[in-house]
Amino acid sequence: MSNKLLIVPYFGKLPNYFQIWLNRIQLNNNLDFLLFTDQNLDNYNVQFRNLKIIKMSLAELKKNIEFVTGTRIKLHKAYKVNDYRPLFGEIFSKYTQGYLWIGTIDTDVILGNTSHFLTDELIQNYDRINGNGHFSIWKNNNKLNELWKSKGQNKYKDVIPFDLVRLLNANAAFDEYGWKFGKGISTFMIREGYTIQDTLSRADLDFNFSGFRSEHINQSMKNFAKIEVNKEGMFAINESDVQEIMYVHLQKRSMDVSRFVGSSENKFNIIPNKFISDDECITENEKEKMLRKFNIERKHRIFKTRRKNLFSDYIVLRMIMWFRSKHHGKMKKYKKNIKSMRRDIK
Repeated sequence: MSNKLLIVPYFGKLPNYFQIWLNRIQLNNNLDFLLFTDQNLDNYNVQFRNLKIIKMSLAELKKNIEFVTGTRIKLHKAYKVNDYRPLFGEIFSKYTQGYLWIGTIDTDVILGNTSHFLTDELIQNYDRINGNGHFSIWKNNNKLNELWKSKGQNKYKDVIPFDLVRLLNANAAFDEYGWKFGKGISTFMIREGYTIQDTLSRADLDFNFSGFRSEHINQSMKNFAKIEVNKEGMFAINESDVQEIMYVHLQKRSMDVSRFVGSSENKFNIIPNKFISDDECITENEKEKMLRKFNIERKHRIFKTRRKNLFSDYIVLRMIMWFRSKHHGKMKKYKKNIKSMRRDIK
């Protein structure tokens, strides 16, 4: 048993590279994984010592969250689950006993060799590792597991409080740093004096750029051509340098899988935007086709996102946070006066 547990609720259609994701989990036996899903996994190899799978629907998870919060919440789409990640320590408390660290991982995160990065010596002096939600662990203690309900969130005019997050269908990025107009729990943690280790080498890919680009890597490796993956680890490669990375985050990328990458393969390359075998060559014509496909899908994704936001309570969220930023001081003064009046009446 590891001292670190990653919790993965996943609902809906699985990515076409899901078996690759599973295979990398098996190699990272320094971590335990707990997958809650409504999907049938009979066609996948999931018999790993460090993986436990529990059948659960989105509706069942919603009930569990409402039991913990003691109030009604919004959870109609699976992506909204991300906003409730800071509650996982309480929601899944019966599974987290005995673990020093708990956290989350997305199914579009392909792992390298995390044991080279998540050493006890390196992480012991931090409260959280990685402030973003796609891969993050935090200390499994009451103080951090209950931070989601801290009234201290209301001290900051740009922090989106959980009481607002639960009322909206829109994703508020509450589980991470948040957005320009509204900050999440990682920002709140830093302001409250908690420590976050956020410098580990990883490829959190820019989803608006067809090639591979990441800010969380050496400057000489900011743009790189491919990622080599094997049993020893994961390596970002460009013309002049090689750097080991903890993982690659393929967010919002449609990935093809070469027929030469077997279901049990743990030696392969990742290029924009395809999994290929380590000895497979891609022609310039194939690269041009993949680039055209990426650009078409990117334009479609942007249009779809904007249309969805236009007719969702995402606009409501932005308006509330704008009002909060303009009137935060007045609201605090008003609440203080109300409390004073109540004391006078007593």
